[in-house]
Amino acid sequence: MKKIALLLLISVIIVSFAACSKNAQAPEESTTSTTAATTEAVDKGADIDITVPASFFNEDDPATEELTEDQKSRGFKKATINEDGSVTYTISEKAYKELQKTMKTDVADGLNALTEDYPEIKKVEFNDDFSNIKLYVDKKTYEDSMAVMAVYQAGLLGQTYQAYTGTAIKDLSVDVNVIDNASGEQFEEAHYPADTEDN
Repeated sequence: MKKIALLLLISVIIVSFAACSKNAQAPEESTTSTTAATTEAVDKGADIDITVPASFFNEDDPATEELTEDQKSRGFKKATINEDGSVTYTISEKAYKELQKTMKTDVADGLNALTEDYPEIKKVEFNDDFSNIKLYVDKKTYEDSMAVMAVYQAGLLGQTYQAYTGTAIKDLSVDVNVIDNASGEQFEEAHYPADTEDN
């Protein structure tokens, strides 16, 4: 049940926090200009567009322009599917500020919950922007367990946080390192979103 709860948390974060950018049709804009433009929009009380990368969707959770009741209650006003498969949501200023307050805590809680969901994972460490996440595991039991899914879940959570806080889609970068808790030796690593796109 805990694994299901974590997957639901990831789904909520993906839909609610998304990737923050001024305009889905301008991916070449720098992170700095995107963040500044978004902040200006908030200050003026205007609606804000947040764009979710196409890689955040799959067959089980396809991109759609129909808002859920939960999204509507959180202040989302509309959704638009872009040519590249990403989805741009229009959200109210109030909703944006509320999501901004809880984003970091929710992602950190989701990562820390991995130790409860997967007994093979003994400890989780991460830096301030979630660009580097370390999973300390019992190597003997990890390789033949479902805990390998935790690497993907960690990468997805890290990308979501970065994107929402102003990182352009093309600049998302999360390294997940798997370390033997007993020896301290790193024996597996993954990079996102590149590894996501390769699968």
